Amino acid sequence: MPKKRTLPRQKIDLAREVKIIRRLQQRAAKRFIDDVVEIGKHLAKVKAHVGHGQWLPWLQKNFSMSVDTAERYISVSTLPAKIRSVRNLDLSVLYHLAKPGTPREVIDDVVRRVRAGEAVTTRTVSITTTERPHNYGRHPSCRKPGAATNDAGELC
Repeated sequence: MPKKRTLPRQKIDLAREVKIIRRLQQRAAKRFIDDVVEIGKHLAKVKAHVGHGQWLPWLQKNFSMSVDTAERYISVSTLPAKIRSVRNLDLSVLYHLAKPGTPREVIDDVVRRVRAGEAVTTRTVSITTTERPHNYGRHPSCRKPGAATNDAGELC
């Protein structure tokens, strides 16, 4: 069996390549989210225009997306701009945050956590929205059950 010829490996700076790939990946994700927001705005406009009972037939006639996807796009388009501008946030997290009834404090908390470098997932958002949404924005020591004062002795 003949020997396989291998080409000499090119020397590359792996750390530099990682930075480039991450930057490109973030840019692509940001563009995708921007596109989802723009599509959602247009879908909302059409939905309001075609009226009750005509939305689903119109959507099915013109696009292959499901009504659930269209509704998620519309919901994401209504999120505050500061959450949509956060990098490294998965679209599924945005879908989760766009659900009706998500407290504003949860959205603000997600922005803060992502900007601090924390990886926020749909699981993280699910837990934070169901555990104690009324505790958002309060000092951590005030989040303890029955806490009347925080660690500094201030009223919660």
